[in-house]
Amino acid sequence: MVEEQGKVFISTELRGGGTSTPESVALAEQGVENVLRHAGILAGEPLASPTRLLEIPDAAHYLQSEHAGLLEFAVNLGDQVCAGDLIARVHGIERTGVAPAEYLAPVDGLLIGRRHPARISLGDTFAVLAVPLDES
Repeated sequence: MVEEQGKVFISTELRGGGTSTPESVALAEQGVENVLRHAGILAGEPLASPTRLLEIPDAAHYLQSEHAGLLEFAVNLGDQVCAGDLIARVHGIERTGVAPAEYLAPVDGLLIGRRHPARISLGDTFAVLAVPLDES
């Protein structure tokens, strides 16, 4: 709709999951300044940041819960994991004394997406892994 009106629309995702951190606020501020420099509203050139090209090659890089309960992550966004590493646990809320279900990385990858609400249901995607894009 915006484009149909001849307007420029800019959007971003800043790893927030509905929250902010000092890092995400700084990232947002730098992004706004860079857009204003690019548009000529602020003087100077946009400040470059390192770029990493990533891809999600197949469905194995999306982890879905086979349990309902409370989700506990063992790794942070941006962490590198190897196949077999613990990514998360789901603690059942129906019965006490039951060990949590553990979810291991099915493949090597970088955690680029995660579920933020702690309550999780059967079938919910809770983690997304990516790998560096082969630029050859």
